[in-house]
Amino acid sequence: MNKRQREPFYQRLGLVMEHIPRYAIDGPARLARDAGLGGTTIYDVLHGRRSPSFRVVARIADAVSAALGKTVQPCELFSFTGRYPTQTCQLCGCKGCLPEAAYLPDGSRRPEYGHLKGGDWRPHDMGVDETVTTAL
Repeated sequence: MNKRQREPFYQRLGLVMEHIPRYAIDGPARLARDAGLGGTTIYDVLHGRRSPSFRVVARIADAVSAALGKTVQPCELFSFTGRYPTQTCQLCGCKGCLPEAAYLPDGSRRPEYGHLKGGDWRPHDMGVDETVTTAL
């Protein structure tokens, strides 16, 4: 029996959630409630354990849209190529930031990330892998 080969599936839901104050504390559980989905569904999507259905993708996009106060298309959160129409900070209305991984516990910036400008970084600059391989 031939098994389907797994295709790469990309998502940046976690990165977008980092830009939304509502999801700063207990984010996955809040997103699940906002989207009308189970917490396990959100957890599985965030950790690559589930290839989300269109229904799940649409509900997540609607919840993120409500939290940001503007329409967010599903292609801004999920991708088959790893490319997104809009940079994360721009999508979320951030004036430019760096993710937590760029800072030491005392709040100073890690030397290896000194070349990055707020809002100009990409996930691969930070060692963040947005690739989530799931069966499609």
